[in-house]
Amino acid sequence: MPKSSPTNWKVVIGLLLLGALLALPAGMLSTLVLSGEPHDLVKPAYTKRPLPFLLHAVPGVVFWLLMPFQFSPRLRAKWPTWHRIGGRLAVLSALILGLSSIWLVAFFPTDGGFLRHANLLITGAGTVVAFGYAISAACRKDFNTHRVWMMRAVAIIYGAATTAIVSIPLYLTFGEFPYWLTEIDRWAGVALNLAVVEWILRRENHAEPVRAD
Repeated sequence: MPKSSPTNWKVVIGLLLLGALLALPAGMLSTLVLSGEPHDLVKPAYTKRPLPFLLHAVPGVVFWLLMPFQFSPRLRAKWPTWHRIGGRLAVLSALILGLSSIWLVAFFPTDGGFLRHANLLITGAGTVVAFGYAISAACRKDFNTHRVWMMRAVAIIYGAATTAIVSIPLYLTFGEFPYWLTEIDRWAGVALNLAVVEWILRRENHAEPVRAD
């Protein structure tokens, strides 16, 4: 996210690896859903009505492949056209991802109770709002604000991936996710990511003015 080197490859690779925790399973499940055959890993509702799931999973994979490279200053400077096109496709994917998550929670069965459902709805709406602010700032050529809101938007989306770092070891240990974790996992992931982003922004503000994107 913040520039740590001319290429920022540590951040780019970190985001790619973190996003892979979500994107790779999403790609696999999309293949299973498109096959139309019942499978233990796929909810029957998604097999019967695949469009909502695919509108969530496929844009998620596209976002994972494109967004990390938006945080490389060298790539932005060397290939500005690619940066703009890739950024627009990534943001479009994120907006579809956020809206489809609201659709999935509202009309399809999900695991967990009220807290989990509320988090999925709020983070879906938060994704749309955060990217909306980022797009609006870019249109005004306010690239400082654009960068800040892009960081916050990506932090929200990657909240589920941050949670997976804790959830996967617990699942491998106990064979299932503890109920309490199912309820609060995404809240914790999003809160942690946003806290890191705000800490980075505050540190930059104290050190020097935030660099325009």
